[in-house]
Amino acid sequence: MDAAVTVKEDEHAELIALRAKVAEFEQKVAYFQKQLFGRKSEQTLEPNQMSLFISEFEAAQAALKAANEAQAKKTHVKGYERKRKNAKEKLRPDLEVVKTVIDLTPEEKACDSDWQLVSVGQRFVRTAIEFVPAKMVRREYFIKVYKKVRVDGSADPVFVQPHVPNAVITRSMATASLLAKIIHDKYELDVPLYRQIKDLQRLGLDVSETTLCHWTINSAGVLAPLYDLMHNALIHQPFLQGDETPTQVLKELGRKATSKSYMWAARTVRSCATPVVYYTYNQSRGGQVAKDLYSGFTGVLQCDGYSGYNNLKDVKRVGCWAHVRCKFYEAVRISNTLKTCEPLKLIDYMFFLENMWHKLAHKARRRLRHSKMKRLLKQFWSWCDTSDALPKSGFGKAIKYAQDQRPYLNVILQYGAIDWSNNATERNMKSYVMGRKNFLFNGVPEGAKPNAILMTMIEIAKANGLDPMTYIVSLLDELAQFPEWRKSSDLGDYLPWNYPKLMNSGTRIEETNKKKE
Repeated sequence: MDAAVTVKEDEHAELIALRAKVAEFEQKVAYFQKQLFGRKSEQTLEPNQMSLFISEFEAAQAALKAANEAQAKKTHVKGYERKRKNAKEKLRPDLEVVKTVIDLTPEEKACDSDWQLVSVGQRFVRTAIEFVPAKMVRREYFIKVYKKVRVDGSADPVFVQPHVPNAVITRSMATASLLAKIIHDKYELDVPLYRQIKDLQRLGLDVSETTLCHWTINSAGVLAPLYDLMHNALIHQPFLQGDETPTQVLKELGRKATSKSYMWAARTVRSCATPVVYYTYNQSRGGQVAKDLYSGFTGVLQCDGYSGYNNLKDVKRVGCWAHVRCKFYEAVRISNTLKTCEPLKLIDYMFFLENMWHKLAHKARRRLRHSKMKRLLKQFWSWCDTSDALPKSGFGKAIKYAQDQRPYLNVILQYGAIDWSNNATERNMKSYVMGRKNFLFNGVPEGAKPNAILMTMIEIAKANGLDPMTYIVSLLDELAQFPEWRKSSDLGDYLPWNYPKLMNSGTRIEETNKKKE
């Protein structure tokens, strides 16, 4: 009898285990179906739905404010304003303006002898947008040679000729403008080099893909000293964010072509006055790479839960709530419990509040986080601690990830300068990922490292409000004249936050060199 009961208990336990296994597989199948056919957006609630989480006191304050605004509108009488349709096209105010005046034809100007035409002015008709096609120009350099002779003929003549500016790339016809165009098309427009060849041929330049590769690599070499200076500026900031993504290099010594290499990114927080965005390539994702990247940094680093950041000395770790939200969203998407998922609603409300506070001063944001966020965090962790989700289910994995990151997630309350998520770095990394989808891989490491330098130049220019192409043209032109004997610290004027002042002052490296000589 006891043996029969034991068998039934074993069968029942086995049945429960099998059902759990089936449920797990069903979740995985549902996940992959959602990945293939489902929408990619992670948007859940409309902004006005966030009011469901506001306390009665906050709701009363909002109602009182709305009532006051409504009363003010009643007492203030506005003059008549003609409604103007929003134009879809928007032109920058600094665009070149070409004025076209349309006149009568000679036949239309012809009049009888009793009449004459008198011009009374011009009338504006419309604005048009015209595209001026790019063109390739063959520029040939000549130098004027002079012979300096003594008037009395007592000495041999001396030949004098002007200094010729250095080429950006030695023994190459490529100028800074051409190189910047190639870099812009590849790293900003995501057009691989082999697809740029036809466009260059149409403009009059027949060039091979190998030559374009050499041009980009050599351009990165010219910019390398400034790239190193940018890293030095990065690690002296008090708050940083970091991320990494796989990339592929086909011909790495001792590695298979299918092996994964990595592009690492580090940047300052959004509120930093001198934004830095920095990329670096490495064939490894190990913790030693993180140590090298953040060597000398002693501030606060915000990153995801990757263990490679765990061994950074003198660095305080801060978590990312966007990664936590992503885990819960995937679990919700599989189980179709979007409307009833309490932790996801709590996280969304946290981001809603942060979005309202992101322009505030650091101290004000820190104070608001302590007064408003603590209650939400307490509710979130209470739900995670009491949840009965299976460990291998979507919710179980999301809860485990959140609890593993709990110390790093809670500590964000202490730093008003740190964002609630690492999304700024994720967006910078996406710029590289979009390019990777087009050029797919790098042939050799010597090509992957310039990718990091050129991506850094483009993203750091955008972060500082500069036009990347204009910035790179100036850098290539100027740094090609930079003599080896000058210190790299002299390049500080060419950092993007100092660059506008340098351009306004009209100072150039070549002029500075002549003064020193």
